[in-house]
Amino acid sequence: MPTPGPMRLSRPVVMVLGLPRHLYRHGWGWLLGRRFLQLTHTGRRSGRTFTTVLEVVRRDPDCGEVMVVSGFGPGSDWLRNIRSDGRAEISTGRESFAPRSGSCRPMRQWPFSRTTSAGTAWPAP
Repeated sequence: MPTPGPMRLSRPVVMVLGLPRHLYRHGWGWLLGRRFLQLTHTGRRSGRTFTTVLEVVRRDPDCGEVMVVSGFGPGSDWLRNIRSDGRAEISTGRESFAPRSGSCRPMRQWPFSRTTSAGTAWPAP
């Protein structure tokens, strides 16, 4: 019996899932409010600049900490790049900031996913 291949998403679904990236790219990220952030990071091997739009799952207004979830766990490229290089820029709505050096820290494992997901928090400067 053949094993199933990767799931193919329909074009409309792909367009909807890619909408936050396009909004940030064209300066309209503020329309998403504080639910998403754009992370700009440097590739650990290539040195190229990459941007990734991530969903914010928690925000602590007292200390400025923002927590996002890595859907692919600790093996996500953006997370590995941050841990390797330590430089990043976060844009959320109309504000941007560079997280403090060494502030990317793993949180606890999340029970709501079948795959391993790692929460990551960055305090604002």
